[in-house]
Amino acid sequence: MWSISLHNEFQLEVDKLNSEQRQVYDSTGHCVVLAGPGTGKTKTLITKLGRMLMEDVQPPRGVACLTFSNETVRELERRLKKIGLGQVPNLFIGTVHNFCMANIVMPYGKLAKIPLPHDFKVASEDDQNNCFQNLGIYNQKQNVVIHRRTCLDRNSAEWNNGGLGELVERYENQLHENHLIDFDDMTLWGLRIVEQHEWARKLIKARFPILIIDEYQDLGLPLHRLVEILCFDAGIRLLAVGDPDQSIYGFLGA
Repeated sequence: MWSISLHNEFQLEVDKLNSEQRQVYDSTGHCVVLAGPGTGKTKTLITKLGRMLMEDVQPPRGVACLTFSNETVRELERRLKKIGLGQVPNLFIGTVHNFCMANIVMPYGKLAKIPLPHDFKVASEDDQNNCFQNLGIYNQKQNVVIHRRTCLDRNSAEWNNGGLGELVERYENQLHENHLIDFDDMTLWGLRIVEQHEWARKLIKARFPILIIDEYQDLGLPLHRLVEILCFDAGIRLLAVGDPDQSIYGFLGA
């Protein structure tokens, strides 16, 4: 059986935790960390993650650690490698889009009747702009993007407010007809699957009983709803780390 063996650097990091960081390290349930820059949020996350892998999960069950950007993923991977967590088979670390696509949409999308195009590829910025231009709504692009990310109930009166809901649907249809998906498709489809299907929630929890989210403030409303469902309905344990004062994507719905 595979087992985890941490470097001495891990214990050194634990020994350097202050009293507030130690509260996170010793927590046993849901834990939300709000802290400003330079306060050791990442060090706290890394050490807590190590303890969770040693004490709280047994392979093949594992931990999913999500963040916003590939740059942050690389930084987390670098720091995890330093303490001996570089090649851990039951640890998923990646962006929220990668997690939704790899662990929700691809394995469960067909069963959940998600309209995933055949032989699709991920749309580039140019591909998305071409869709808006072909529809003659390029001047509405930002409004469409924001509406799509912030109005999640497509049966509500708000969805059709000002015709934006129709524009969103036209853009999505154009995208999918061209065998393309975008990053918002990944999170919105992931959310739809866990909202509508209890069996999917149970399967995700069976694989990842713990969910860690770094830079929570940047990840947007669909992820927040996804977390509420997975952690407070399905019972996945949550560790969330962030600083609302550092959010720079509020204009895009974060």
